[in-house]
Amino acid sequence: MKISLKLNQYHFIISSLILLLLFIGLSTQYYFTKKIIIQGFHDKTYKDSLHIRESFRLAFDKIQYDFRSQETININKLEYAVNYIHNNKNYSLAALENELNKDVSFGKYEVFIINKKYIIEETSYKPDIGLNLGVYKSSKALYDSVFNKQIQIDISPPKIDSASMNLKRYILKLSRDEQRIIEVSYVLNSYEIIKNLYSNLKNDVIGLEIYVLSKRMIQEFDFQSSTFTKISFKENWNKAVKFLYELSTIFPQYKEQIIAITSIDVSKEKILLNQELSKIFTDENKLLSNIQSSNKNSYHYSVTNGLFNDSDGTKLIIKTTFDNDILQEAIIKNFYTFISIFLTLLIILWFLYRFVLKNVSLKLTNIVGHIQNNKDSNEKNIIVKEIAELQENYNKLHTQLNHEARKNQLLLSENKQFIADMVHQIRTPLTVIMANSSRIEMKGYEDINPFTNQINSSISMLSNSYEDLSYIISHDSIEYKAVKINLSNFLIERIEFFKHILEANNKNLECQIQADIDVFMNDIELERLIDNNISNAIKHSSKNAKISIHLEQKKDEVVLYFKSEGKTIQNPALLFDKNYRENESKRSLGLGLNMVKTICDKNLITYDVDSHDNLNTFTYIFKK
Repeated sequence: MKISLKLNQYHFIISSLILLLLFIGLSTQYYFTKKIIIQGFHDKTYKDSLHIRESFRLAFDKIQYDFRSQETININKLEYAVNYIHNNKNYSLAALENELNKDVSFGKYEVFIINKKYIIEETSYKPDIGLNLGVYKSSKALYDSVFNKQIQIDISPPKIDSASMNLKRYILKLSRDEQRIIEVSYVLNSYEIIKNLYSNLKNDVIGLEIYVLSKRMIQEFDFQSSTFTKISFKENWNKAVKFLYELSTIFPQYKEQIIAITSIDVSKEKILLNQELSKIFTDENKLLSNIQSSNKNSYHYSVTNGLFNDSDGTKLIIKTTFDNDILQEAIIKNFYTFISIFLTLLIILWFLYRFVLKNVSLKLTNIVGHIQNNKDSNEKNIIVKEIAELQENYNKLHTQLNHEARKNQLLLSENKQFIADMVHQIRTPLTVIMANSSRIEMKGYEDINPFTNQINSSISMLSNSYEDLSYIISHDSIEYKAVKINLSNFLIERIEFFKHILEANNKNLECQIQADIDVFMNDIELERLIDNNISNAIKHSSKNAKISIHLEQKKDEVVLYFKSEGKTIQNPALLFDKNYRENESKRSLGLGLNMVKTICDKNLITYDVDSHDNLNTFTYIFKK
């Protein structure tokens, strides 16, 4: 179904679509600009985090290099300590420590004696006395391997001592009596080096945290305290678990892996933290980032990947925290820019809408209204040239059209008056002819009967034409009211009227009329229907042809049909059209059957034409 809309509606729809497209376009632009801002912030903080990480990595590489460069010396120091303890029954660890450090200019050595219960029973480093080293399953397994002579010497990666925050590297060996483990630690004053670097870099971020990651521990450098205390392995593990939970909160995509790590019972199961966390830090730069513009801060976690780092080696984890205020300010500024542009374009669009509505849509709508009401258009202040020309041309055409309409109305009135006068003029002599014809018949002059038949036939045809013409003139101005009519008697009367015409034209009439059939319609219209069908049957049938008229009632229908012998009708479907003539050589107005069609349509009478084998049948069905 085709939908027609008014100009104002089209105007509103188009303006709404433009506004929608404008909003979508600006929203898309805002979205991508916001994405670029966030990405730019991410890239900057990512780059800054890498710079900080690399600064610590270089320092840590230097520390690890110092440890490795002392490895041979450390082994010799361990051998000296094992022999010293074996050869001196009343040894003094303080004296032994002095012997180990007397020629050392860089770093220092400490001595530890560990019994078979994995407890440090003697040490030159007093904070570690009584420390149980068998708390971790993995460290316990190491000491068992030494006691069982599966390992001769073990050299550990550097670790943080919580009591001093310095990095230590432990090297151990079974005592010669095989009852204890002798452990020597080489200590570097790494805390001051890392703290100085921390002090230089902390101002670049709002938060900077440094952790040492080893096989079994995650230990944080404490740069805020001036004094430190020894913490137990359990406390150390709890701090590691806390760090891992924080990591899983910031990076929920790794929560399942991290929970799997923290759920390990380190007293019963081995754990290699550095290897497990390496599975999370899979980026080529070993860096995890969390940039959320809706959060207060953004975070980067990075792992050092230095010259001396292998899968089991000690690594640094650097956590950098950045304030999102700068990011938020840039996003808000972008948002207000978007709002400003949108409102500016909205105002421009509104003025354009009002301008077009006032000067185009309303003007055109008003002109169309004048056209529909057949009035002159008098719109003022039209600034669109085409609309002004439209109004001017319409007014000219409207004036001309009204002039022509009045002229045609006058002509139509004159034509109707002429036809009415002509009908009146026809009726007067027609009445005289009919009266005199009747007198001639009454006197019974035998020799003039053929002439009087011709006269009567012509009179009847003229009378029929007159009645047709009269109906055509008056049917649209006179109300033809329906009444109950005995169609059987009415039909017989009309056949009697055509008796002289039938005789004059040598036509044979056959009638089968069922008695007492009533219909409800106007008598003049019924007369026009019957007369035109009989007249056409006489006019268009063959010479000496037989004409049949049948009337019968079938249940709730009355069927009337006229049959005549004549040429087969070529276009039955066009026969009832106005001014249509089947045979152009015969003079006819072509109005009779069209008038019949009008009467049938008005009275709900079904009509049909059938023509074959030189037999033409016109059928009319009246509903009871």
